[in-house]
Amino acid sequence: MLLWILGSVGLAAAAAFALRGPVTRQRTRNRRADLEDVLKHIFTRRHEGREASMESVAGHLRISPRRAIRLCTDLESQGMAESDSGTLRLTLKGEDWAREVVRAHRLWETYLANEARMSMRDVHGPAEREEHRLVADREVEALDARLGHPRSDPHGDPI
Repeated sequence: MLLWILGSVGLAAAAAFALRGPVTRQRTRNRRADLEDVLKHIFTRRHEGREASMESVAGHLRISPRRAIRLCTDLESQGMAESDSGTLRLTLKGEDWAREVVRAHRLWETYLANEARMSMRDVHGPAEREEHRLVADREVEALDARLGHPRSDPHGDPI
């Protein structure tokens, strides 16, 4: 009986340990996606002639103000963003990363509209998810080449 109990405990511990890896990777991926979404928000606001703030980040990403502060603080500690009097700005490093996220998004929208023949109203959501998988990866260059190096996405925005 004792061996059965020890075996069961060992099996449970092994299962918990095995499950921890994917869960941790999922959290890391989601955190990276969140950070990239903040960068993209700051980048987009600036290009619209508007300022980004912790409040605009929280509202746009539909997260709590506390979470927005943590994400922005992380970006500042990584040298990606700066804040001054409540206004968020990207550093050159942050701008480069944000530009790559936007590029991946627009390429993915182009692929979904032109190759997958999805309607324009349906391409944004999947592109939002896929942009994080493609960014900083050779797949972005491969997708760009496959699409013939388009200059704009289906909305007319520059790639």
